[in-house]
Amino acid sequence: MSPTVNFRDQCKGAGSESCQRFAIKPTAFYGFIMTDALASQRRLVSRFVKIGKRVGYSLWLIAIILFFALFATDFDGPLVTVVIVTLIVGSIILLPSIVLSYGVRAAEREDRHQKENN
Repeated sequence: MSPTVNFRDQCKGAGSESCQRFAIKPTAFYGFIMTDALASQRRLVSRFVKIGKRVGYSLWLIAIILFFALFATDFDGPLVTVVIVTLIVGSIILLPSIVLSYGVRAAEREDRHQKENN
């Protein structure tokens, strides 16, 4: 498949009513078709990644502040449990957020590279 693909030719093969119903406008890069739905899904994942990172790092910040507050006083009471829980929950939230952020950045970098080569 050539880098320039006619949208109407693709809709004929897939059925023109399905192309109109979903309003999919594909773009071609070296024979690979990237649709607007893929780009919007990537933006959605990116938005959730941002939220996840903010929440995770905020929980870590709370844990660090509480740790040093407890360090200055004594390590007794329920605040020790709060420190442990915020560290664990923050880590659980941060793990997929960081991994997915690397995936989104790599996909965007590859798209830019493919656009430059066209």
